[in-house]
Amino acid sequence: RARGYRVKGYDIADLVTSEYGVGLILDNHVNRPAYIKPCLEKALDQTGLKRPQNWGTAAERRLIKAYLKIRETHGRYPMTHAARRAAVTKKYLDNGTISDERGSFQYNL
Repeated sequence: RARGYRVKGYDIADLVTSEYGVGLILDNHVNRPAYIKPCLEKALDQTGLKRPQNWGTAAERRLIKAYLKIRETHGRYPMTHAARRAAVTKKYLDNGTISDERGSFQYNL
């Protein structure tokens, strides 16, 4: 919840609340940390999603789907092997280790 990481006035923690989504954001942060904010901004623009406090799982999935495509090509030096990296995280989703349900990522404030 850092001010520098607000995306169109929202905290990233309000936009992405699933274990799967947080895993993808962490992966992006390790590889191209400065690209997270602009990629999420573009994903919000493409999906037209607003007011994340009203979103369900389907809305977050739409945001993540758009975000994954954007991070493959965003910037002068796009995220290294973005699609392959996303596929690794998706394996954990597919085998049930993590969830893409909104609110599944739990943290302590």
